Amino acid sequence: CIWLGQKFPNEDFFYVCGNDGSQTHAWVKYKNMIIDITADQFAGCSEEVLIIESKKSPLHKKFKVEDMPVKKDFADVKYQPDNYIYRILVSKKDSVT
Repeated sequence: CIWLGQKFPNEDFFYVCGNDGSQTHAWVKYKNMIIDITADQFAGCSEEVLIIESKKSPLHKKFKVEDMPVKKDFADVKYQPDNYIYRILVSKKDSVT
């Protein structure tokens, strides 16, 4: 979320954390999409970076969101992401409505 906020400063990204009763999981919400770089830890998800419409993700529906998503100011944070993840996100950004 930090990197996305820096790379695309005119866009709103939200950090979301949920709990399914036995574990927590976090992802980023962008418009009506979920961006999840750790979804492949769950059975049934083999994508290294999952970008999916929020209402179409059964994985994320099972988590009760613990906190309201909050946009943060990332202007002072210095973070260098993995180039592979960057290429995937940039290639899919224009398909998000």
